Amino acid sequence: MVYDLNLVGQPETLALAEGHPFFQGIPVRDVECLLPFFKLVRLNSHEMLIEEGLDSSKDLYLILFGELDVIKKVQGKDDHVISEGIDNQFTIARLAAGDSIGELSFIKGYSRSASVQSVTPSVLLGLKPDEFIRLENKYPRMTSRMMKNMAGYVADRLNKTSANEVKALKIELQNSILNSKANLFFSYVIGLLCVYNLVIHLITNLSKDANRASLISAAIIIIFSGVLALMIRQSKLPAKIFGLTLTNWKPAVKESLLWSAVLIVSFITIKWALIHYVPKYKALSLFDFNLTQQKYLAFNFILYGLHSPVQEFIARGVLQGSLKHFFKGNNVTLRAIIVSNALFSATHVHLLNGLLGVIVFVPGLFWGWLYSRHNNLIGVSISHLLIGWTGLFFLNLESLF
Repeated sequence: MVYDLNLVGQPETLALAEGHPFFQGIPVRDVECLLPFFKLVRLNSHEMLIEEGLDSSKDLYLILFGELDVIKKVQGKDDHVISEGIDNQFTIARLAAGDSIGELSFIKGYSRSASVQSVTPSVLLGLKPDEFIRLENKYPRMTSRMMKNMAGYVADRLNKTSANEVKALKIELQNSILNSKANLFFSYVIGLLCVYNLVIHLITNLSKDANRASLISAAIIIIFSGVLALMIRQSKLPAKIFGLTLTNWKPAVKESLLWSAVLIVSFITIKWALIHYVPKYKALSLFDFNLTQQKYLAFNFILYGLHSPVQEFIARGVLQGSLKHFFKGNNVTLRAIIVSNALFSATHVHLLNGLLGVIVFVPGLFWGWLYSRHNNLIGVSISHLLIGWTGLFFLNLESLF
């Protein structure tokens, strides 16, 4: 922080000062007479002007140029517990040219109730209480006008602060209700998922026909998603929480096609390399989609296309969407992606001796990330279809295991 008394009366400073609300209604020539009682304060970016609890000065500051944040510390008898893993301060306002700092300390002598830090390089005028007394004695009329302007400014700011507080409280109440509903909904989903898992395992164990078991599994997934859709409707939660929206569908589809193409090319390259360089896989074909040799291939191909979007609705829309509202703290999106994938992968452990659960988890992380970028099921469902069809039917990646 640099105090520069010599530049207070310079034309540049006068040009900035005359536009400040505190000098409103005061002729420019009179403002020029007032400025010598002020000090010019220059701040670099991220430089502290006032520190809460440490600054004993009662100076009034008028911002001529730049932006500054008003920062409040979290108070409490368990500060050491509160601050563990949590930022113990938060920004309550951002001030700019035309604003002032420290009116209550200046007028009433109150201690500083918050810290003030520059966001950008800033220029301010500072006025000490004893300098104000000298100013009042020498120029009582101009001082009276300046104090009237200060009172109007403080009243306007209190008005805006009250309106903003009411708005913030309404938003906080709405978010609280939304989170409460989302948490309750997620609890129901977990119970329903357990029932779904149990039914899938029973069908797999009782059915000797793998294709019939697949058909029944797909039917159960559709019924399961229908129940979830009904629960969403009854919960009165916004459908967009679960990705059921057309918002951002174009960028979602564009990004989906791009990244899906990258992964598909990667899968083709990997299988080609295994066939050419690993003896175990030399007998395999790179592409393996033969309707005449593989029974039910076309049926399973169509079935996969029908229930893949349903799977995305369950895994991404319902599980990941609910978890984003259920979790609190840092890395909420990452944790929601991992946990939702783990839960959904658990519904596939009945196939390939549990290996499918692991296989599903890996691309699920990619689809979870893709979904989190736009919160739209359209793009991620298209990606699931393209990658699933290519990997399971055209490349037959299951043959590698």
